[in-house]
Amino acid sequence: MLRVAVSVLFLASILAIVLVLSGCVAHVDESSLGHRSGLEPGILHGIERSAYRHAPVPVRNNMREDLEDEHYRVRHLKFPAHGVNGQKDNLFTALYFESRREEKRPLAILLPVWGIHPYPPRKLARSIVDYSEGRWDVIWVQGQSYLFDWKAVAGARDEAEFRQLFLANVQRIHDMIVDLRRLLDWLETQPKVDRERISLVGFSIGASIASLAMAHDPRFAAGVFCMGGARPVEIFLTCSDHPALVRDTALKRFGWTVGEYREFLEMALSGLDPADYTGTFTPERILVVQAGADTCVPETSREDFWQALGRPRRITIPYTHKVAFLALTPLGFSYLARKIYDFLDDTLGQPSTWMLAGDELP
Repeated sequence: MLRVAVSVLFLASILAIVLVLSGCVAHVDESSLGHRSGLEPGILHGIERSAYRHAPVPVRNNMREDLEDEHYRVRHLKFPAHGVNGQKDNLFTALYFESRREEKRPLAILLPVWGIHPYPPRKLARSIVDYSEGRWDVIWVQGQSYLFDWKAVAGARDEAEFRQLFLANVQRIHDMIVDLRRLLDWLETQPKVDRERISLVGFSIGASIASLAMAHDPRFAAGVFCMGGARPVEIFLTCSDHPALVRDTALKRFGWTVGEYREFLEMALSGLDPADYTGTFTPERILVVQAGADTCVPETSREDFWQALGRPRRITIPYTHKVAFLALTPLGFSYLARKIYDFLDDTLGQPSTWMLAGDELP
């Protein structure tokens, strides 16, 4: 009887999640008000060593015939990272789902949740490929290892090593933004890619990185940012997930006060707050997805993120940071995958339609 009761409760919980995801996802606002902050796009604040320079990118291509179908060829792309990115052989790698059609096509670049799980970008890549039947190209950036290596930083032997490791891992984020722009350089040499219709999609830390890359480079024509946030200092101070490991090292092992840790974070994370780039975004070309009960990205961080982006269209999923990803899965009827594809296709699906009336959508 006990096993039956547990099974019933488990099934009831699953059903409740399905009902919530299918019926309670909220479109909060679609307005597009913003203001300029005076900051210039394309500049990484105080990080001259990561300055982007337009240059040929030595991309290596290997065909992945095992992943091909009637609509797509698949190429495995590799090029040396701009800095140290924590990935195997220090390479920037991606899978390029290249349509077999002859006309120029829009392209979606999907960022990973580095070192966590490949499901979100893998699911979305497959969804776009299936939905579009060759009308879109897709690049799925690979990220098997942590970009910010939380465990390595948390395992620092002393304060000096902690500071050094923390700053080195922050540098990886700056360098990844540069590598995304270098990927654009290579894409501009591909004859079937419509350079006016390249979009960027990020999840969690990838959402914040995607927004920063978009702020720095106008060649990203549209963006979808899922479960990201502004105010990274506040995320590092409050998140109950991986940032808690690093926080506990500073506060408990080394005895820093919260004020001392905050001061260090403000220095270390300078230039990585999307809210610093208010006014550089075009909200009509952005979709924000947020977790309404997020315990990693605080409510103020989520709200400031949305405001900084110019109050674009926003979808709020009433769950925690991790559980909200169920909206991508069959358990959530793949609701989020469809919404992301519909937004991208409505925004960039037709050549130059988003450019007809100034910079406004028709």
